[in-house]
Amino acid sequence: MITLIVGVFMSALDNGIIASALTSINYSFHVSEVQGTWGITLYTLGMAISTPIVGKLADKYGRKKLFLIEIAIFALGSLMVAMSSSFILFLAARIFQSIGGGGIFIIASSHILSAYPKSAQGACWGS
Repeated sequence: MITLIVGVFMSALDNGIIASALTSINYSFHVSEVQGTWGITLYTLGMAISTPIVGKLADKYGRKKLFLIEIAIFALGSLMVAMSSSFILFLAARIFQSIGGGGIFIIASSHILSAYPKSAQGACWGS
C-alpha cells in the first residue's frame, strides 16, 4: 500500500512542480507563457490517453509487473525532462513521462478497489 501511495504522490506532485516552475522553464527555453503551458497540457492529455490503455494492459498482464514498468517509464521521463536541451525535447519528455504517470494512477486505484473491502477503501465516510 505504501508503494502505491508513494507512486501516486510522485506522479501527482509532478504537475505541481512544473506549474510552479513554469516561469523559469519558459525563460530557460525562450518561449512565451502560452507556449510554456503546453508542458502541463500535454502531460494531462497523455495521462488521459494512457490511463484506460494501461488499465486494460494491467488486467491482461498483471498489475505488479506493469506498475514497476510504469514507475520506470515515469522515472526515465523525469530524467529526460531534466536533461532537455530544447523546448521540443522537453515537450516530448513530458508526453513520455505522462504515460508512466497515467499508468501509476490507474494501477494503484484498481489494486485498492480489488484488494480491500469497500468499507476500507475510504468510499463510505460515516457509514
